[in-house]
Amino acid sequence: MEVGQISADAPAGGDDFQLQLERQSKVIMSLVKRPVTATGDVIQALREITEAAADTLSVQRSSVWIFSDSRTSIRCVDLFERTTKSHQQGLELKIQDYPAYFSALEAERVVAASNSATDARTREFTQRYLAPYAISSLLDAAIWIDGVIVGIVCNEHVGPIRKWRLDERQFCASLADVVALTLDA
Repeated sequence: MEVGQISADAPAGGDDFQLQLERQSKVIMSLVKRPVTATGDVIQALREITEAAADTLSVQRSSVWIFSDSRTSIRCVDLFERTTKSHQQGLELKIQDYPAYFSALEAERVVAASNSATDARTREFTQRYLAPYAISSLLDAAIWIDGVIVGIVCNEHVGPIRKWRLDERQFCASLADVVALTLDA
């Protein structure tokens, strides 16, 4: 384990917890200050955000999804896979197929599903999305611009079910805010 990183099940407290909070704060600050935002290269900026998210949260996959103009689907604009260090895009999911999830995004700042296959907010994804990619836990936050959800930051854990800590939830919400700033710029 590298300095400043703690395991997913580490207790909230002590020096390790403090180091993780400091690391998360530094990551958010570096993303906000990055020069790629000023150049308007949204795709490159999103790549940097998803890489930072996956590394900081120690998740297999981190992605950014944007609503279609008709708001009938979401499309993946960048998905980073940590083990292969590769980026993908293009997958599209129809809103009508996942009503509980999209209702939860409207009501909650963060959807933290420890067991994504059984969580009432995310279990609709099991057959078509979670099972094919072996995703056990989801940590998602809505991207809000001018009072409207325009997209989602999604972090996907593969392996044993993971209970998301409060600091991880807050970090995910901050990532969504950074994406909003990026898209708005």
